[in-house]
Amino acid sequence: MRVTEDGPAPPEVPDSTTADTVLERLTAAYTSASDPVAAAAMRAYMKDVAPFLGLKTPVRRALSRTVEAGLPRPSEADCTAVALRCWELPEREYHYFAVDHLRRHVRRCSSGFLPVTRYLVTTVPWWDTVDPLAAHVVGALVAADPALAAEMDRWSADADMWLVRTALLHQLRHKERTDTERLFGYCLRQSGHPDFFVRKAIGWALREYAKTDPDAVRDFIAREGDRFAPLSVREASRNIGVSRPSAGEPQGGLPLRGKSFDARRGIGKDRPHVPVRLPPRSIRRRGCAEGCRHRSRRRSRRRPKLTLPGSSGGPRRGRVGQVPGVPVPAARRSAAPGA
Repeated sequence: MRVTEDGPAPPEVPDSTTADTVLERLTAAYTSASDPVAAAAMRAYMKDVAPFLGLKTPVRRALSRTVEAGLPRPSEADCTAVALRCWELPEREYHYFAVDHLRRHVRRCSSGFLPVTRYLVTTVPWWDTVDPLAAHVVGALVAADPALAAEMDRWSADADMWLVRTALLHQLRHKERTDTERLFGYCLRQSGHPDFFVRKAIGWALREYAKTDPDAVRDFIAREGDRFAPLSVREASRNIGVSRPSAGEPQGGLPLRGKSFDARRGIGKDRPHVPVRLPPRSIRRRGCAEGCRHRSRRRSRRRPKLTLPGSSGGPRRGRVGQVPGVPVPAARRSAAPGA
């Protein structure tokens, strides 16, 4: 890939009649359904990374299906042409179409498509396009050709944080086929990275692999957790009950909680912390419909009893509609039962 002063130059766009048809249909369909009010809100939400047409996801995907209706299966050259020509358009919805198109047809692309993906990742980059490209396109290319793992090694050490994030996330869907040595190695290599998106990606990659091998991630966090930012540790241990060890606590096995936590529960220093599942905060505050009143039960004990004048405060049987201790008005005496 050629490199210019402004960064990597775009790859050459191959000739493709399929891409011509797709772009002609796409621009007509998307432009006619644009919504300027929604476009302003979307642009603000995405931190002004690109202009928007204002197409909600269900509407955009329905239009995309009509655009691709009746077209033959694309070749790798068609995928390259569609993606690069969509990326030339400023509105973000065209980039989303290119990402969805590549996700559907990535199996028709060879390892030679990786430079095109690198250009897409580093041009107008933001998490909304980088993450699906990493997990569904780059990850599929590496799974089909393990020789591309060497290129991931270079991306994981690149100065571009979006390439680093892509290298961290490209194995999200590999599950049992995950290369744990590379996964943990990439995380350790970027453990001190100052950017939020890299720290978040570290925790996300570890949390996703924990669904396949929780013990491996738990041991890794217990052994190396002090090298990571709290955000990375919190994300990685969200579903496996691991917390960062405090200073002076043992590093092996399950980490222990702080002294105040142990003192309240009578846990000695030699006993590991066992996660305790508490009800959601909303239930602890209001109580739930099934009768688990938690805080509301304690609140009811503090509620003062209301006694009416002339009553002893205990239950009394009276006529229907009559309050104990309060005389019935004359107008209602004739209508009262038993009058």
